[in-house]
Amino acid sequence: MHGDRLSTIFIASRCQAADLELRRLVAITRVNNKKRQITGCLFWTGQYFAQILEGTSVQLSQAVSRLCDGGRQAAPRILFQSQIDARQFDNSHLAFLPAPDFEEAVAEAHAGGGRLHQFQILFALLVQEHHEYASEPRELRAPRPDAPQKQKPLQGEPAGAGIWGG
Repeated sequence: MHGDRLSTIFIASRCQAADLELRRLVAITRVNNKKRQITGCLFWTGQYFAQILEGTSVQLSQAVSRLCDGGRQAAPRILFQSQIDARQFDNSHLAFLPAPDFEEAVAEAHAGGGRLHQFQILFALLVQEHHEYASEPRELRAPRPDAPQKQKPLQGEPAGAGIWGG
């Protein structure tokens, strides 16, 4: 891939962060991703992360290096990466979405199970999940019954966005 071409990368890893640490990590990552012009979404199944990032291949390579050095995600595994024509997450520098329904699929992908087409299907399902959730009017959003309850917005987040916003 050329360093200046827009790309996406899909990563699965085990979560090693406690809830409060995770909230802090998401807040810091949003600020850093905005500076670095990286967009994407972090899906949290409870035990695993499925992460989709968008940026230039150079930006994404640096992001993966930081991810591997961070210690909050165990054994990040790149499921696939490719060039893209447009961002799917627009101005979302790190949307965060609980995705407990995807626990088994992400665990299998992280363990090395599956093939490229299965990862692409999982990727598409997670992107669809994000867009469906993001399209719900904020005042009408009900907490998902199996998801952790929304907490107070983190410092620097707009009121009403909390950790679940983009």
